[in-house]
This record gives sequence, structure tokens and C-alpha cells, in this order.
Amino acid sequence: MRLSALGILLVGLTVSAGCAGGRPLGVREYYSGEKAAAEEIYRRGLEESPNSRALYLLLLGNLHLDEGRLEQARREFIEATRIMESFTAEGEFEALVGAEAAKEYKGDPYERMMAWWYLGLLDYCLGDYHMALPSFKSAIFADGAVREERFMADNASGYLMTGKTYRALGEAEKAEREFADAIRAGAVRRDALILFDAVGAAAAELGASGGDPDTLQTAGDLVAAAAPQAVGEETDLRAALSLAARKARRRLREFSESDGDGDTFRGEDAAVVDERIAEVAALAAYKLQPAASAPPGQAAEAVLAPAPCDAGNLFVVAALGIGPYKYNAGLYGQYVAFGRRSYPERYAKVFVDGREIGTAVTIEDVYYQAATRGGRAMDAVLAGKAVLKDVFAAAAAESFDEAGEAETFSDEYWESVFEGIFASLLAALVRAEADVRSWETLPDKLQALSVPVEPGEHDVEVAFYGAAGEIPGARVRFPAVRFEPRDETVVYVRSGSGGWALPGESRAVVTPAE
Repeated sequence: MRLSALGILLVGLTVSAGCAGGRPLGVREYYSGEKAAAEEIYRRGLEESPNSRALYLLLLGNLHLDEGRLEQARREFIEATRIMESFTAEGEFEALVGAEAAKEYKGDPYERMMAWWYLGLLDYCLGDYHMALPSFKSAIFADGAVREERFMADNASGYLMTGKTYRALGEAEKAEREFADAIRAGAVRRDALILFDAVGAAAAELGASGGDPDTLQTAGDLVAAAAPQAVGEETDLRAALSLAARKARRRLREFSESDGDGDTFRGEDAAVVDERIAEVAALAAYKLQPAASAPPGQAAEAVLAPAPCDAGNLFVVAALGIGPYKYNAGLYGQYVAFGRRSYPERYAKVFVDGREIGTAVTIEDVYYQAATRGGRAMDAVLAGKAVLKDVFAAAAAESFDEAGEAETFSDEYWESVFEGIFASLLAALVRAEADVRSWETLPDKLQALSVPVEPGEHDVEVAFYGAAGEIPGARVRFPAVRFEPRDETVVYVRSGSGGWALPGESRAVVTPAE
């Protein structure tokens, strides 16, 4: 076997592409409360990892948002979104021939959505409604632009805040339209989560009863990924599940690639995965029946309604838990999978002067947004690189076999040995692993509540609750927060990280008591 000049070119290109990047540093420090250490790591990342600049700006902006350094956080989110929305191809060629992480970080749709949403929230809190409006609309676009045309974005938090911004600008009719879309998006999320639970339970049960867990997991993931689209088109949950299974099969056919012996999907036999989709969907439909017949709001968390989030002069935003992270999947790590870490908080309650005034409702599920984005454009390229890696490995094995059959130390022997070494180097240098850089300090959920409060100064507390009731030590107190009759006071709380209050025209940041 003889290797072409293309192989030599690939060696030079892959060597120059550099090493693959991994998950960002400073995440452990952030979640353990070592904020100064985390900030130092992020700032060092800005200098040492130019292709990850947007990511480290997001991490810094997130940190400063928690601490109430709003103007600083706003500047960082502005710069990050400029990089993420830029159409420059910095590092793109190197990513095609070397490691995907050599390219400039632009973020996944859910990360761009949250970056624009936080920027909009900062402008909204600082009273710049004309700047907040395009940011919230950009968040909706970032969520919906990757979907099929007929499927609308399901970013309830974006629609809600766009409605609140229109209300602040005095455009009541536009505000009502946005609130209606927020309700629709909340219903899509609720129904999709019902399907998620049913599909996940079905895949787990089939795996426990003797089925191949990996193939069943793949089948379940394909159906679950199609669930938001399906519930956007079908109001009946069983019909939506059937549609999701059909969409999953279409995606399986579109993304399956032949390895010469048959079609595979992410290293698994596509025909077997197709069979498992039918099995998972059938069992999920059976499990779905009780939930599908339950009244709305009882089968899962209640649908978002505008009243709890646009009803008074106190607006509380509570960020709960630990957001999703990416990890490598597939033989060569060429696919991205999303992980979800456990945390105790389930919901937040708000107290004014010691009196409970309401429970926040979920306006965004970040893991849901991350896990339902569909196939990544780079996956096909990375799968091709994985095949190329196999080709070089096979070439190396063939060359070494030829050397073993040739006369020892003959010209043919040495030629085959050198070809085997060369092909082995090519196989080692082709970087097929997917980029797992991600904004890991995002919350898992955003919840919100809006209620009227008497003008004057009041103590505000936000308490976090888990399965067994209020979580000890998780209550955040804001003393002497000022309320005006018409001006909205905004309270932002991140579980485990404190928060801030921004009352009326004074815009003074109030740090929560220890």
C-alpha cells in the first residue's frame, strides 16, 4: 500500500493545529465559593487562551452578575456576544484538519441565548429598555434559528422579558403578544418534559430487562431530542410522541454513515437503533397514558403565565442549581453529550418582612435548552475525521503485515515498516474529538415572581426549597429594600452565591446579609 501526498499534507496541518482544548478552568472554584480564585483563573484564561476569549468573558460576566457588579458584567457580556455573533472564521480551518477546539469559541445556541438574555436583563435593570429589547429578541432568535422553519422557539424567558420591556416602554399591545408567546413556550416545555420523563423511563426499563443499554440510550436520546418539535406541532401528547419517533428515525437516516459493512450512527448499528426507537416509543406511550390524561399543570410543573411575572413592583429572578456541561462520546470522543449534575434546590419562595408572598415559577430550563438543540454541524465533519483515523490505522496494520511477509531487512521490508510508522503517525495526529468547551457556571433553571409591595422600605428574603422542605442555610436576606409605587424593584438571587437588589430610580445595589 502507498500513501499519497495528501497524507504528508495532513501531517503538517495537524501538527500546526495544536492540542485540543478541554472544559474550562475555574468552575470548581466558582461552585465552592472561591470567587476571587475563580476570577483570577478566568482573567488568566483571557490572556492565555485567545480562542476561548468569549467563554472566559461569559464566566467573568456570570461571576460579576452574582456579585452585583452590574456595569462590569454588562461590559463583559457585550464583548462576549460580539465575539459569539461574529462571522469571522478564526481557527476554522485548523479545526477541520486538527482539533475542533482550535477554533474560536462561539458557543452553542443555548449559550448564545443565555448570553443575550443576561445582557438584556442587565440593560433592563439599569433602566435602558431600548437596549434591553434587542437583546431579549436576540435571545429568542438564538434559540429558534436552528430549528425547522415551522417550529417556533420555546424560549419562554425571552418572550417574557420582551413583554416586560414592551410594558416598560408603554407598548401594551406588543407586550400582550409576547406574554401569549411566553405561555405557549411554557406549554411546549411542560409537554416536552413529560415526554422526556416517559422516554427516559422506558429506555431505562428496557435496559434493565436485558436490552443493550447503550443502544437504548441512543434511541431514547433521539426521541427526546425530537420531543420539543413534536409538541410544537401536536397538542395531544401521544400523537406528539409518535411524531417524535418518526422524526428520530429521519434524523437517524440523515446522520448515519456507512463504514463499509453497514450503516452506523455514532458507532452503533443504525438498523438496531431504529428497532430500539420503536420499542422505546411503544413503552413510553404506555407510560404516558396517565400523564397525558391528567389536567394541565398536574402532569408536570405549571405552565408559565404572565400574571406571576408581571403583576407588581417587585420582580424576583432566582437562578437555581448547576447548569449543564459537555463531555466527549464515541470511540474517539467525536460526539458531544450533555451531562446534568444534581443539586438540592427545586424552587424558591419569596418573603417580605417575614411574610411569605409567593413561589417563583420556572421561566427557563437551561439543561432542557442544551439537550434539545439537535445535531451539531461539526458532527459530520468529526465523524469523517474518525473514519479517516480508522483508515490510517488500518493502513498501518496492513503495512506492518506486509513487512512481516517480506524478507527481513530487504528493501521491501524497510519500505513497509516506514509506511506503517508513517500511517500510525497520521492516525495519531488526526484529532477527531469534539469541542467540549462550555459555559459551565450557568444555572440549571431560572425562576421568577412578580408581586405588588407597599411603598417604603421592606426586608426581602428568598428561600430555596428541596424535596424535604426549606434547605438550611440557603435563605438570602436583603434588608431595607426601597419600593416605589410605580418603579419596579428587581431582586436577583443565585443559589449558593448570594445576589443583589436594585430598587427604583436609585439603582443602589444591596448586598445580602450573611
